[in-house]
Amino acid sequence: VHGINFLNQHLTLSTVAGARKRDHPQSFDWRQPWWEEYGELNGYFGRLSYLLSQGETRNRILLLNPSTSGYLETPGSQSGGLRSRQDPPKSPDMKLYLQVAQGLCDRQWNYDFGDEFIMGRHGEAELGAMRVGKRSYDVVIYPDSMTTIKASTLALLERFLQAGGTVLAMGEPAVRVDGQLSEAPKRLAGYAGWVRADDLSSLTRQLERLL
Repeated sequence: VHGINFLNQHLTLSTVAGARKRDHPQSFDWRQPWWEEYGELNGYFGRLSYLLSQGETRNRILLLNPSTSGYLETPGSQSGGLRSRQDPPKSPDMKLYLQVAQGLCDRQWNYDFGDEFIMGRHGEAELGAMRVGKRSYDVVIYPDSMTTIKASTLALLERFLQAGGTVLAMGEPAVRVDGQLSEAPKRLAGYAGWVRADDLSSLTRQLERLL
């Protein structure tokens, strides 16, 4: 599922004396009644991991991760604790982003998340393709919840668009660069490759047209 091809069993406890945590997962060792048969199960998973790790993925879609927009929120501006898909963060509004992330999976559109920090170190634009490290993408999806953008990401997207690349925009360009108010991101919308796709249906239609 989602590229996971290796099973790492957790864990083997030496002792729980003085434990300060509330969770105590099972220990994978001789204390378990099924320990003698565990090798047979591991053999199966070993063969499965080997099979699933053969070949190489080719995801042509890069979905930008708007994590830096969440950094702008001050402590206490939203209720704390874990959040679910039914109760996503409100600022920035992550509802559409989560719908698209799940919807692409449901429709079998394979994609990778684009981390701005990794893209800043390893991203390049070339002949209509966005390259990040050893991976190359034909389409970049720009989320509506991206209210700020790193200067390195903005420059990379501009080079990508200038090279004939396509950015499917789920909303308007960011209003901040590195957290500071800026008009610079508006330039993105002036390129021919900046295509609006405001919901999952229109996004899917554009992907079918492009890929």
